Amino acid sequence: MAQTILIPTDFSIGSLQVLKEFLNKQEDNSKVNIIFAAGYTTSSSISDLLFFSKHRIIKTLNLDAFDDAVKIIENKYNNKVNLTKIEFFTGWNQRSFINFLEGNDVDQIIYSKEEQLKSIHKSWFDITPLVRKIKYKQTAVEVDYDIEYPREYIALSPLFSTRG
Repeated sequence: MAQTILIPTDFSIGSLQVLKEFLNKQEDNSKVNIIFAAGYTTSSSISDLLFFSKHRIIKTLNLDAFDDAVKIIENKYNNKVNLTKIEFFTGWNQRSFINFLEGNDVDQIIYSKEEQLKSIHKSWFDITPLVRKIKYKQTAVEVDYDIEYPREYIALSPLFSTRG
């Protein structure tokens, strides 16, 4: 059975660099399932909760460039990546985050050691502080950038300009 890896994301190239770094350092050829997870604040309105849709959120966030980059990585590492998906964590405390991890059968969390996640979307929040507080198998990866790039949410070139 494939191991499930969770990567906190802000849907930028940095999150994909964490995945690339992990896949490059993975020694065995076992396949992994990748979950890109982001915090998402939901409204307390009953109608908003009734019509909550992950697909609508993804459409609102306009993740076309991110999806394209994920597909390229899936193709490049097709011997290591079984599947990738996006999940949204909508809770607020550690216990609900642990339930989120257990519900998604997460075996390990991989995140960037030095990068703080940021997003231009007001409903999004960084789950990395929750990751650092819980006792769960986790690895902070040092992402090796050859050139310093400005934070991009659309361009794919920084992803393919680094080593690896």
